[in-house]
Amino acid sequence: MVVQVGRVALAGMPARAVAYLIDLVLVSLVTLSLWLVVDRVPGMQPAPIEAPGRGQDAVTLGRLVVANLVLGMYFVALWSGGRRTVGMHLLRIRVVRSPDAGPVRVGAAIIRWVVFALPALGLDLLVRARPDLFGGSLALLGGALFGWPVVPFASVLFDRGRQGLHDRAARTAVVAQAPPESTAPDGQPST
Repeated sequence: MVVQVGRVALAGMPARAVAYLIDLVLVSLVTLSLWLVVDRVPGMQPAPIEAPGRGQDAVTLGRLVVANLVLGMYFVALWSGGRRTVGMHLLRIRVVRSPDAGPVRVGAAIIRWVVFALPALGLDLLVRARPDLFGGSLALLGGALFGWPVVPFASVLFDRGRQGLHDRAARTAVVAQAPPESTAPDGQPST
């Protein structure tokens, strides 16, 4: 059974996961390149990773905030207005408005990102800024932080319409694009 939004088939979980990983690696490489340039500026080097119970300095915390903002802006900008992320382009999938398969508006893309990533990112920043608040439970909390994006992804598996929590909150769906029709030299579709 092919599940559809409008007249378009929904994308499968493997394509969605691989596209996200491609995008995550791409944005991480861009952010890392930025840090390599910033490291050459006097006073902008990050603090060494400190023992639990001690906070990191403002430069390190600022880097985390900037990295997360870059990641959020990347996804919001490319999910909205009918555009696709690099990973989605490579896997031939796209985020659309549900149920009519129209282009996603910026507000819906922001909601989608907030539900997908903000709980983990916000908690991560809090743990790094104030590890003393969490005592010996940092390892457990760290696992929960990295595990949160699995929740929206896994929710896709249990939804008949293949919508994750983030899709339902933003009223979006991820659809597969049909391959372009090949045409014969005379301009007629080939068989």
